[in-house]
Amino acid sequence: MTALAAGTKAPDIELKTMDGKRFSLQAELARGPVVLIFFKASCPTCQYALPMFERLHKAYGQKNVSLVGVSQNDSSQTAAFMKQFGISFPVLLDDTRSYPASNAYGLTNVPPGSLHISTLRCALSHDLALKNPPPWRALIFVRC
Repeated sequence: MTALAAGTKAPDIELKTMDGKRFSLQAELARGPVVLIFFKASCPTCQYALPMFERLHKAYGQKNVSLVGVSQNDSSQTAAFMKQFGISFPVLLDDTRSYPASNAYGLTNVPPGSLHISTLRCALSHDLALKNPPPWRALIFVRC
């Protein structure tokens, strides 16, 4: 599967959170910009990067920017990862049998980078500066 091309309409995702609640990207976007962080617990780059996202969450989480993890592991592996790396932002579980969210965004063997979503259209970028939050509707970090 190929990653989404620039200008592609961003697929909505609906997944369960670690605490069993339902998450919808469309509903979250109604509250403000969203950063989705796709990760795998065994990925060394993810182990390095997610604590950085935790710091961003602590710095900007109260300023209408939502950081949300999307784990490609089961709930027990994800809980252990969150504890080990001190992750407190919400984390979703991508079903490990079918990976609906990862597949919707074409995230298989993707190098690190990010997809900006503006009015639900994707644009490729490597920019993640949140000091002055951009006018995008969402920003999606692609796991390594």
